[in-house]
Amino acid sequence: MVRHIADGLIAVKPRAQADYLNNLANYLRRLDQAQKTLQERVAGLQDRRIITHHPAWPYFARRFGFQIAGDIIQQAGMEPTAAHLAALARLIKANKIKVIVSEPQLNQKIVEALAGETGARVVVLSPLPGTIQGTDSYLSLLEYNVSQLIAALQS
Repeated sequence: MVRHIADGLIAVKPRAQADYLNNLANYLRRLDQAQKTLQERVAGLQDRRIITHHPAWPYFARRFGFQIAGDIIQQAGMEPTAAHLAALARLIKANKIKVIVSEPQLNQKIVEALAGETGARVVVLSPLPGTIQGTDSYLSLLEYNVSQLIAALQS
């Protein structure tokens, strides 16, 4: 996406192309380094399994090595059935899954009930920068989300 932004800026202001390309290269280096550092930190975890509130995290999970064992909400706009929640509770208990990932904009009642029943810890992450204090940039968002998961999975 950053490359598309740079291309758009160059199209609007071609005389600044060198600056845009330098900024692009600098940001991509920072992004690659941050990703590598975070992946190394996650690699040290013995257990990387999580349950997610809804299926918004597969790319993040793949990029950083987390394993999504299940989702509370399987289809947008539909609440989970009692049977699905019971099956998730059994899965969490049987496999000793420690973490349920939720998001600030989602209803926490179901997540908290599932956590209370299973002993799993709820970790609130954000898919968008600025939603949680200290996540004003994409890089700070990645750092926050990965650090929160690492801390919860280590405890």
